[in-house]
Amino acid sequence: MEISSYILFFSLLVIILSVTMSVYNWKLSRNINYLSVFLIILSLSFSSYSLFLYGGSVKLYAILLNNVAPLFFLIGPFLYFYVRSINNNDYTLKLKDSLHFIPFLINLVAIIPYLFTSFEYKLQIAKHLMQNYYGYRDYDFMLFYPHYLNNIGRAFSLLAYSLYSLYIIFKHIKSNNTISHLKYSYKFIVVILCLVIIISLGHLFM
Repeated sequence: MEISSYILFFSLLVIILSVTMSVYNWKLSRNINYLSVFLIILSLSFSSYSLFLYGGSVKLYAILLNNVAPLFFLIGPFLYFYVRSINNNDYTLKLKDSLHFIPFLINLVAIIPYLFTSFEYKLQIAKHLMQNYYGYRDYDFMLFYPHYLNNIGRAFSLLAYSLYSLYIIFKHIKSNNTISHLKYSYKFIVVILCLVIIISLGHLFM
């Protein structure tokens, strides 16, 4: 079994568990939706990246490649929304929170021409890029800015949100205002944040 197959299986499992977690817990703790969205998009990112690195289904890679790329700019914001919600015990979004969605919207607008290309064209690109790290240099994906800025931007955004979220948690713990029933949530999210920081640093320095 290929490495990508294990990662795809694990990613699918995480997506199913995230949806289940959200459906059964949103009335008790609505901030769980932020965590669920974060895990789902992160799983899609891992799936796409594993196919790129290790190979696998070209059709699946063609579906994931660039079509869901704008969502990757939401990984950091939703992680931050979750941390903020358990920290402040407030899951609502304010008008100013719409600013966090700007990179997502810019990337979404940028790939509109690519979205309307044929699936055969997407398959052609997927075949060329799979297990070919420098293959991205041969395609601009019809963006109005260099594609490599996407990769750098997503990694930097994720790193910045993760570091700031970690700062929020430790600042709250230091103030001795941590609610007892949230202690497990903090331990869990600190582990997640540390892993995400390592991943984002890996992307930046690859």
